[in-house]
Amino acid sequence: MADHLSGRLMAYRVRSALVCAPDPAGKIRYHYQGAVIPWLSDDRAAHLLRLGMVEQTGTDFTPETDAGYGVKPKRTATQAVWAEYAVSQGADPDEAKGLTRDELVELYSEK
Repeated sequence: MADHLSGRLMAYRVRSALVCAPDPAGKIRYHYQGAVIPWLSDDRAAHLLRLGMVEQTGTDFTPETDAGYGVKPKRTATQAVWAEYAVSQGADPDEAKGLTRDELVELYSEK
């Protein structure tokens, strides 16, 4: 399950119109252009990178939360969980990390 280049679990940004990819549990997820895919298998990542359909974001996937899969966290979740959710919705990772939890909740609780 490690990233095929660095041994880490890596997130990928979708460059094509649509990428269908299974999550770690095997459920097929639909990711549209600009969305962040928090996890890809080594083979799938290599294939999609080679085709230019995704690019690495430099963001590590943290399996402790579903926020990276676009599942909206509870309002009381930590800033880190809300930042991960924001990135899954297309936010810049550095920008999301710089916002407070309350700012992230305000921006992303209605999406």
